[in-house]
Amino acid sequence: MLNPSKKSSAFLLPIILFSILFLFFFQLLTDFMAAVYAFGLLQVEIPIEIAFVLLLLSPLLLILFPRWLSTRRALLSLVSLVLICRVVEVLLDTRGQMIVAGMGTGACLIFLPAFLAGQARESAGLRGLTVGLGTMFAMALSMLFRAVNSSVDLSIAGAGQIIAWVLAIVAGWLMMVPPSTIVLARTEESTRHVSKGRVSAYSVGLLSSLVLLYFAFTAPQVIARWTGVAALPILALLVVALGLFVIVMQQWVKRTAISPVIVLIWNVLFVAALTVTIALHQLNFPIERGAYPLFEMAAAPWWIVPVGLTLILFPVVLIDLSLFTRRIIEAQPAPRTLGIGFTVAAFWALILIFANVSTTIYDYLPVFGPLWRDRYWLVFLLAGLGMLLPVLLWRKDSFSLGASDLPAKAFRPVFAAVLVIGAGTLIGAWLNAANPIAPTTSPDALKVMTYNIQQGYDSSGLKNYAGQLALIRQFNPDVLGLQESDTSRIANGNSDVVRYFADRLGLYSYYGPKTVLGTFGIALLSRYPIENPRTFYMYSMGEQTATIIAEITANGKPYQVMVTHLGNGGPLPQLEDVLSTLSTQQNIVLLGDFNFKPATDQYRQATAVLADAWVRAGSPTPIGLEWNADQRIDHIFVSAGVEVVAARYVPAPLSDHPALVVEVK
Repeated sequence: MLNPSKKSSAFLLPIILFSILFLFFFQLLTDFMAAVYAFGLLQVEIPIEIAFVLLLLSPLLLILFPRWLSTRRALLSLVSLVLICRVVEVLLDTRGQMIVAGMGTGACLIFLPAFLAGQARESAGLRGLTVGLGTMFAMALSMLFRAVNSSVDLSIAGAGQIIAWVLAIVAGWLMMVPPSTIVLARTEESTRHVSKGRVSAYSVGLLSSLVLLYFAFTAPQVIARWTGVAALPILALLVVALGLFVIVMQQWVKRTAISPVIVLIWNVLFVAALTVTIALHQLNFPIERGAYPLFEMAAAPWWIVPVGLTLILFPVVLIDLSLFTRRIIEAQPAPRTLGIGFTVAAFWALILIFANVSTTIYDYLPVFGPLWRDRYWLVFLLAGLGMLLPVLLWRKDSFSLGASDLPAKAFRPVFAAVLVIGAGTLIGAWLNAANPIAPTTSPDALKVMTYNIQQGYDSSGLKNYAGQLALIRQFNPDVLGLQESDTSRIANGNSDVVRYFADRLGLYSYYGPKTVLGTFGIALLSRYPIENPRTFYMYSMGEQTATIIAEITANGKPYQVMVTHLGNGGPLPQLEDVLSTLSTQQNIVLLGDFNFKPATDQYRQATAVLADAWVRAGSPTPIGLEWNADQRIDHIFVSAGVEVVAARYVPAPLSDHPALVVEVK
């Protein structure tokens, strides 16, 4: 029998270990899927490298080699592989990152069921609590690392990578703690026979919980971009929810059981609130040509209610995770049985991940892709049901955590750590947020820049926010229009490039189409306040396209600024939709990636209404660079009353598009 101090160590040290392992799992999975997506982005087709997603089905190995993979040596090897992959993958190019991050993710997906298969039945309650709290801290750390670096995980960029090395060293040391404190494997053979269907259901529930965290809650700016709600209040509610989760778990430990009805109702309310939150902002785009241009409807004040409920009810995901862990250990399945269950669960997770990505790239995926157009809400409903339905299998006596012998003071450091991390998250987000101040004096000319940033990737296929930011700073535009600025999606690692740029440039920003709509990412950033911003959608047979329209007052003059990104080939109906929204013929600046060249009917129609700013400036040629003016598809058009002082294309390897900078007055 362990004394209280050793009991506390046996409780706290595994939480630290699992916090690091689950954090690394989320980071590896995030980078893995982003790298796979990057190959498709750069090749504009389905790449052969997509086959690497089969690494997500790695639990199959537990079916083939159940005895070896459930040994202590194998588990230590798997953990070591996870740690090594995490610190190495960020140093590699996109292909190397995909391979190494995929291996690390696969190792995680083998380790978890092998670990659960090796736990003694009497430790089920404590291990369930350990996994739940460890996952909570992994999520909290992910929130912190992103909040202090404007949505980009601090521990994967630049000097911040030292954080990952420190965490890996700590986890490596904890792995060496004697088995009496952190039990990584049980030596006795399992003799219990349990239904493979039931084990598979619990495994699906467990991985569905992790998928929901990966999709949104480890990177809460995702929810901000769904809804248009500011990121800081969302972070604040999640921090409060995490604190409440610790209190609930502490109280639950003292109780012998809790009604399964309460947990079931909690799950139903959370899944309903989450689905409604997304569905309210989802549009079912009509197929009739006459329905366009289609302006986005303003959010009703009451739409904030399901958002708040989602955030407050969120801890049920962690509670389910704890209970699924406990139930699996109690069942004492053989390693091969658990391997089957987790293989089924991993296949389900793979479907959910592909469905999530397909809501944006549906036009490039035959058969499967179009099923998910305008159905982003359905992805989360399915993930929620994957977590909720296995709850129906629980009996009343399964809702006890069974760790009532923990000393009362064991939870004190847990709660203190949540407060510290939560405070750091909120302070970091507040300090890093853009605080733009409109100039009191203005130069005669207004500098306007349009830039297709290829979702933050340079021409070599590396994510390069810093390089693109440096280029923007070099020209210091007053008005900046971004295209392919897709933010807060798993396809780009849940990073928010628009927030990253706006925070560091100190500019006002408007993203435009909400990320639930699966459109091209377009954004407007400005040194001057952005007035009356709206988003409208153009008629699209393939990828859905949109345009931002807003007013900016500079030098005492009002400008109507529009940022757009037409579909492949620059469809004429989309251009017609854009031109039809011009409310005035004075001080118009229309910029973006139009996907049409000068020798096209679209260009001739655009220049019949507005002037090409580059041509009006005298068609200057970039010095010292290969340049074919006939291949231009990035344009800035201006109305007759706008004088063009200068114009410059900036071909650079920082994107697959040049930047175009124009000075107007």
